Amino acid sequence: MPAHAVDLRKRQQIAARVDMAKWLQSYAASHERGVHHISIAKLKEWCGYASPMRKFREALGEALDELQRVGILESVEFVKEDPMVKWVRS
Repeated sequence: MPAHAVDLRKRQQIAARVDMAKWLQSYAASHERGVHHISIAKLKEWCGYASPMRKFREALGEALDELQRVGILESVEFVKEDPMVKWVRS
């Protein structure tokens, strides 16, 4: 599978926070495999989430957990010093 392709088999397994998880899968697939850091505020802006940041962080955590569960991402971590999230793309 090309490095920038969405794995449809894994996409069909997404069951929690489906819309956000699928958006994040597409975003992650547009980047090379490996470690990535991204601003939580940027993710909130880019995915068009209108609720308060606290609710977004909760939803984001659930969506990232789901992507980790189906094997799209590895070792997801929120970085507290900077409001960022770090993950490893499988």
